[in-house]
Amino acid sequence: MKVFRLIKSVRMAAFIVAILAGVLTVMAGDAEQKALKAFADYDAIMQKRAGGTLDANDSIAMQQNLKAALAGFRQWRQEAGGAEMPDELAKAIGAHYNDFTVAGIFMFQARDYAGAYDIWEACVELPDNPAVAEAVKNPQNPRGLLAVNRALAATQAAMYPEALAAYDKAFALGYDDRQLFDSAVTLSQQTGDNADALKWACRGAAKYGRNSVYREYEIKYTTETDPAKGVELATESIGENPGEARWYNMRVIAYERLKRNEDALADLRKVTELTPADPMAWYNYGNKLLYMANLGRNGNTLDKNAYKTALNEAAEALEQAVKCSTGERKSMHAVVKSLNFLDQIYAQTNDKAGKKRVADYRAKFGMTK
Repeated sequence: MKVFRLIKSVRMAAFIVAILAGVLTVMAGDAEQKALKAFADYDAIMQKRAGGTLDANDSIAMQQNLKAALAGFRQWRQEAGGAEMPDELAKAIGAHYNDFTVAGIFMFQARDYAGAYDIWEACVELPDNPAVAEAVKNPQNPRGLLAVNRALAATQAAMYPEALAAYDKAFALGYDDRQLFDSAVTLSQQTGDNADALKWACRGAAKYGRNSVYREYEIKYTTETDPAKGVELATESIGENPGEARWYNMRVIAYERLKRNEDALADLRKVTELTPADPMAWYNYGNKLLYMANLGRNGNTLDKNAYKTALNEAAEALEQAVKCSTGERKSMHAVVKSLNFLDQIYAQTNDKAGKKRVADYRAKFGMTK
């Protein structure tokens, strides 16, 4: 009796499963028909356009039809449980590729950014299905470009993870315009996703080379987690572009994280040689010299005379930062900081002539202490 009941229970369970499967099939079929009807309604209005009788209400209805068609597809996808897309539905989606494109453009222009992002799924993601892709004829815009625009729409809608995913999709589709790399790096930075910023920097550097801004980003974000690797990357760029000061500056950042002070100082000195008219280059060099002097004094590696010599060397570099400034706004930070340090140095060394020069510099730039 117990065995019979077990068999009966199994049969009943199988019967219930079969019924449920049938229900799901009908539901999935309903969703497909819902999508196909929306496409048919859209096409009927398009035929009116050919006859010259299209009005404003028709345009609104057409957009609603495309939304309904996409909603029907999504319902089918949810209920189908991974089943293969019906051919008729795939063909209908692909055949309306340009219509979805235009609808998204209208939404974007109307500042319905979330709506534009949503409807462009039909152009960006759904053609991954070969049957959909085969049905796309004479696309007005390539998928990669639409993926970038979809990312821009998501950004405007503050849908940042979706935007970054759309940029990835554009890249996967072969889109490699500089706009893609610039936008993706910028958004990654703004959202604090340094790992994503590094990913895009590496992609950009691979395309545009070791003398590009993307290489700077690559070194910057690599250095944050692996300064030794940052040194290696910067050294590669220096090897290919030894006359570019920025790569030495990038390597300095990595050296500083590794506390390789002498190496950092040497690179800062090299930057002053490459850009002798840059006040910031001289300020950075003088500031490092001052740091090294104080480090030596505090660590008892410099005696009194050696410490004074080190201070004078730092002062010479800091004065050079002031001398080569023409007063433009971008250099004044270096000037102000240099003068403040010079005040301290000449007070320590009791250099009256140096104090007088500092006062003259302040007067020249209209500063008061």
